[in-house]
Amino acid sequence: MTKTEQTMKAQVMAHYEEWQEEKGFGPCGAVAALLRERGYGRIATCDVDLHDGFPFPHFVIMTDSGRIVDVTNPFEGTYVNIELLDDNEMPDLVQDEDVAYWRERLATDG
Repeated sequence: MTKTEQTMKAQVMAHYEEWQEEKGFGPCGAVAALLRERGYGRIATCDVDLHDGFPFPHFVIMTDSGRIVDVTNPFEGTYVNIELLDDNEMPDLVQDEDVAYWRERLATDG
């Protein structure tokens, strides 16, 4: 994880609980849409396997080199069932105002 990604992850975690309480789900889709907007790569849907028998759905960024960028997952797990979204496809439940929320809170450098 780059220094900028570490900074963004810390910023996401600072607002994670507030977001989840308001929306009822995590910020992964909105943050992935923002990172795509900033040129990090393509949005991918996947499951995160925490090796507890209960993988959960998640959105990440897949770079051109195949590296996964994930600044919203506070857990250590394995990414499985990875599928790229179409270039203009938005993650489920994500609205423009959700992306704007994170645009205001995530640094562009670090």
